[in-house]
Amino acid sequence: MISAKEREYLRTLAARQKELAESDRNRELEKRWTAHNALQSGDPLAVIEIETFWKEICPALRCTDPDARAIEERLLFHLVPAELIGDDRVIPAAHRVPLQVQVEEFGLKKEKETSSDTSSAAYQYKHPLQDLETDLELLKPSTFSHNLPAARAQANLAEDIFGDILPVEIENQSLLWHVMPTQKVVDLMGMENYFVSMYDTPDELHQLMRFITDDLIRCIRWEEEEGILTPNWGSHYAGSSNFGYTNLLPASEKKNTNLRRGKTDIKMRDLWLNINSQESVGISREMFEEFVLPYYKELCAQAGLVYYGCCEPVHGIFTGGLDQIGNIRKLSISAWCDEASIAEQLKGKNIIYSRKPSANFLGVGEQLDEDAFRAYMQKTMDVTRDLNVEVIFRDVYTLSGNTGKLKTALRILRECAAKR
Repeated sequence: MISAKEREYLRTLAARQKELAESDRNRELEKRWTAHNALQSGDPLAVIEIETFWKEICPALRCTDPDARAIEERLLFHLVPAELIGDDRVIPAAHRVPLQVQVEEFGLKKEKETSSDTSSAAYQYKHPLQDLETDLELLKPSTFSHNLPAARAQANLAEDIFGDILPVEIENQSLLWHVMPTQKVVDLMGMENYFVSMYDTPDELHQLMRFITDDLIRCIRWEEEEGILTPNWGSHYAGSSNFGYTNLLPASEKKNTNLRRGKTDIKMRDLWLNINSQESVGISREMFEEFVLPYYKELCAQAGLVYYGCCEPVHGIFTGGLDQIGNIRKLSISAWCDEASIAEQLKGKNIIYSRKPSANFLGVGEQLDEDAFRAYMQKTMDVTRDLNVEVIFRDVYTLSGNTGKLKTALRILRECAAKR
């Protein structure tokens, strides 16, 4: 049971989030993200993703009740970076409770082995498909379920504690990292088998991609019919730690976008889609266009706007390839991408250059090599003078005890941006 002391503490945190959300700085950031996503030029926006090193910066939780601790951590997730980092993240004007959506994929049990080292992120799958010529018949349509009553109960609890201070919403992020066909292929059959199948069993690989694509579209339709889709066109993640503020979405006027009030009438065409194909990075452009692009075009057509890419370099597959996907609004430019090449290809396109700097600067070693980082980011700024740019720092798994380098990196980045 949540104690009176815990309730008062949570109310204090909620009041602090409300204060930050209503601040002049936050209001200005909302305007900047909206203009940025509308392709209106301005200074590059920067966000440092904290999920991967959250345990290093999250203060010790003060609550002891499990429900109170969950609420406390969600509140701190917004408060800590606002004070510790000072990047361009927007503080939401609501407390959001996640809706849990379960997907039992393809009627198969995927066994995942993880490292015995609890600090490691390493894992491997035992792949259920070994031979596409004989194993495709093992695939079954995925089944979907959700526990909306549980989410509503959690939302009601939070509202009872601080609803008079901070509104409480239910948020469905189940599709944020779900619509990734080639990831599912590799989970099912392994990377080596995936690559070899393009040569040995191309027809069967097309059948597999067709099955997965249809299954994903069926999942999208199910969420629409269940009325559980929630907005991602505001202070919500619409891709890799970037915010979805836009006047282009939703695609039409909605009667209800609040899941706490009942079924929403949001469709996928009202939303951003986050999609990538990191697993196909080792194949030729021709193979990408044959075995990947047609299915990705079909999936992207389901959405309003698209954030495309993650760590895969895209300079070799954009012109004549990805540029056929007309609703890509943001393209991930990873550390492995030829910046000069992709910058030239993006000129005149309605696409934001979403730069992902190497995580080594912040994630390897205690100290930030300021000179090397400055030269690295200045190169980005120099080749993108005619483009809309954002910078997303991701995959930093440890700060080695030095949180100060986060603000230092932002200062250097902004100094480089000022020279554009």
